[in-house]
Amino acid sequence: MLMGYCAAQEHHKAWMHDAMNKLDGEAVEKEVASNVRTMHKTGKAFAQRGLQAYATNCETIKAEIEDFQKVVPLLVVSSCTACRYWLIC
Repeated sequence: MLMGYCAAQEHHKAWMHDAMNKLDGEAVEKEVASNVRTMHKTGKAFAQRGLQAYATNCETIKAEIEDFQKVVPLLVVSSCTACRYWLIC
Protein backbone atom coordinates (compact mmCIF):
# COMPACT_ATOMS: atom_id res chain seq x y z
CA MET A 1 0.00 0.00 0.00
CA LEU A 2 2.90 2.37 0.71
CA MET A 3 4.17 2.00 -2.84
CA GLY A 4 0.72 2.90 -4.17
CA TYR A 5 0.66 5.93 -1.90
CA CYS A 6 4.06 7.10 -3.18
CA ALA A 7 2.90 6.72 -6.78
CA ALA A 8 -0.25 8.68 -5.98
CA GLN A 9 1.87 11.45 -4.44
CA GLU A 10 4.01 11.66 -7.59
CA HIS A 11 0.92 11.75 -9.79
CA HIS A 12 -0.58 14.46 -7.60
CA LYS A 13 2.56 16.59 -8.07
CA ALA A 14 2.30 16.18 -11.85
CA TRP A 15 -1.42 16.97 -11.85
CA MET A 16 -0.88 20.14 -9.84
CA HIS A 17 2.26 21.46 -11.54
CA ASP A 18 2.50 20.13 -15.12
CA ALA A 19 0.90 21.88 -18.06
CA MET A 20 -2.68 20.76 -18.69
CA ASN A 21 -1.88 19.72 -22.26
CA LYS A 22 0.66 17.19 -20.94
CA LEU A 23 -1.92 15.38 -18.81
CA ASP A 24 -4.19 12.57 -19.96
CA GLY A 25 -7.52 13.76 -18.60
CA GLU A 26 -9.26 10.40 -18.86
CA ALA A 27 -6.42 8.61 -17.05
CA VAL A 28 -6.47 11.23 -14.29
CA GLU A 29 -10.24 10.82 -13.99
CA LYS A 30 -9.97 7.04 -13.62
CA GLU A 31 -7.15 7.20 -11.09
CA VAL A 32 -8.87 9.83 -8.96
CA ALA A 33 -12.10 7.79 -8.90
CA SER A 34 -10.08 4.71 -7.94
CA ASN A 35 -8.36 6.64 -5.14
CA VAL A 36 -11.71 7.79 -3.74
CA ARG A 37 -12.99 4.19 -3.69
CA THR A 38 -9.76 2.95 -2.10
CA MET A 39 -9.89 5.55 0.68
CA HIS A 40 -13.55 4.75 1.32
CA LYS A 41 -12.92 1.01 1.59
CA THR A 42 -9.77 1.45 3.65
CA GLY A 43 -11.44 3.84 6.07
CA LYS A 44 -14.37 1.47 6.45
CA ALA A 45 -12.00 -1.45 7.18
CA PHE A 46 -10.13 0.57 9.80
CA ALA A 47 -13.39 1.64 11.45
CA GLN A 48 -14.60 -1.98 11.62
CA ARG A 49 -11.36 -2.95 13.36
CA GLY A 50 -11.72 -0.17 15.92
CA LEU A 51 -8.87 1.93 14.51
CA GLN A 52 -10.79 5.18 14.48
CA ALA A 53 -7.75 7.47 14.14
CA TYR A 54 -6.77 5.70 10.92
CA ALA A 55 -10.35 5.77 9.66
CA THR A 56 -10.47 9.51 10.30
CA ASN A 57 -7.23 9.98 8.35
CA CYS A 58 -8.72 8.06 5.44
CA GLU A 59 -11.83 10.25 5.50
CA THR A 60 -9.67 13.38 5.50
CA ILE A 61 -7.65 12.16 2.53
CA LYS A 62 -10.83 11.08 0.76
CA ALA A 63 -12.30 14.58 1.24
CA GLU A 64 -9.15 16.15 -0.25
CA ILE A 65 -9.34 13.81 -3.25
CA GLU A 66 -13.03 14.61 -3.72
CA ASP A 67 -12.20 18.34 -3.70
CA PHE A 68 -9.68 17.72 -6.48
CA GLN A 69 -12.17 15.47 -8.28
CA LYS A 70 -14.37 18.53 -8.87
CA VAL A 71 -11.81 20.03 -11.28
CA VAL A 72 -10.92 16.81 -13.10
CA PRO A 73 -13.61 17.34 -15.78
CA LEU A 74 -11.62 20.41 -16.88
CA LEU A 75 -8.66 18.14 -17.61
CA VAL A 76 -10.85 15.73 -19.57
CA VAL A 77 -12.36 18.51 -21.67
CA SER A 78 -8.97 20.14 -22.14
CA SER A 79 -7.37 16.97 -23.48
CA CYS A 80 -10.34 16.24 -25.76
CA THR A 81 -10.36 19.78 -27.12
CA ALA A 82 -6.66 19.57 -27.91
CA CYS A 83 -7.19 16.29 -29.81
CA ARG A 84 -10.08 17.72 -31.81
CA TYR A 85 -8.13 20.88 -32.60
CA TRP A 86 -5.23 18.92 -34.07
CA LEU A 87 -7.52 16.60 -36.01
CA ILE A 88 -9.40 19.49 -37.59
CA CYS A 89 -6.30 21.51 -38.49
